[in-house]
Amino acid sequence: MAKRESTSKYEIHVGTSFTRLIRHLPKAQTDFSLLVLKGHLLVEEEINDFLAVHWRNPAAVKKLRLTFFERMSILRALLEPGRKDKAMWEAIDTLNSLRNALAHHLASPKVQALVDDFNKRMVKFNKHTPEIEEPERFRTSIAMLCAALVGRREVFTEGRTPG
Repeated sequence: MAKRESTSKYEIHVGTSFTRLIRHLPKAQTDFSLLVLKGHLLVEEEINDFLAVHWRNPAAVKKLRLTFFERMSILRALLEPGRKDKAMWEAIDTLNSLRNALAHHLASPKVQALVDDFNKRMVKFNKHTPEIEEPERFRTSIAMLCAALVGRREVFTEGRTPG
């Protein structure tokens, strides 16, 4: 079998995202709040990386200090909707609500309902979401969202129609 000469941009993006996940998403974590906050940051970095590639003048955009929701909405507007995109954006939006609930209240009564809602939306997004216990299920969902964003970045960059 011939050895491949080069690595595709997609493989580089996936490799970078995977390395970031391994490095920053806690493996053995008992503090679910930290897992949510780091998971949100990882998804946010994927959104930022996607947008940064396509801004004509990234420095000008940085001065705007856009919120997570605003950046997510801009990215959503850039992408042609695919079959699973609505469920993906709903899961990301729920993740943002979960992060906000934890960031503004140490013991928010909304957390469990938001986790349940996030899990339901992830099943809608990917029917193969594993039926495993928290926190591993949440960790897996974050990885799936990051991978989906990397995939959409590649589709958008290459100008293909999403599936």
